[in-house]
Amino acid sequence: MIRYLHYSRTIEKQLKVFRRSGQTGSLAAEQYQMLVNLIRQGELLSESVYTKRTKHGEYRLSNCVKYDLGNGYRMVTIRVGQDLFIPFIGSHDETDKWLDRRKHDEYSSNDPSYIRDEIILADESVLHISQKISEQQNENCIEPDLYEQQLAERLDDSVLREVFGSLYRK
Repeated sequence: MIRYLHYSRTIEKQLKVFRRSGQTGSLAAEQYQMLVNLIRQGELLSESVYTKRTKHGEYRLSNCVKYDLGNGYRMVTIRVGQDLFIPFIGSHDETDKWLDRRKHDEYSSNDPSYIRDEIILADESVLHISQKISEQQNENCIEPDLYEQQLAERLDDSVLREVFGSLYRK
């Protein structure tokens, strides 16, 4: 789970450049804002965020994900434990160059070149309730189901051969 979001201090400058570059840049800036707002709300794995990932991923940096902001613009994120860093946004070519130059960078939660923002879920009790429900479901799965036991006792090789005849060979 992501607890902290770290923005590069250069992001605001890049967003201003996007907005001044015309309609496509402005749309990319809006996409960036939308993605960051969803991530802030704890929606990193929601469909609206997940579908914005680039198709081929990113292998130059570990735990790095690129997002498509539209019209050739990208956002780079890097996850380190409970911290998610947004070190760069830019055009496709600028992003490739940035990734090539920064493959050996290390990310620290107390790095002064990033602005730190804590992600607070709207209601953390919802998270605890969902954890309890999943624990109960896991406990229920461990207990054998009486009906399933009775069915398993009635199965023998002849029934299995009849049902899965095409898979059985002598």
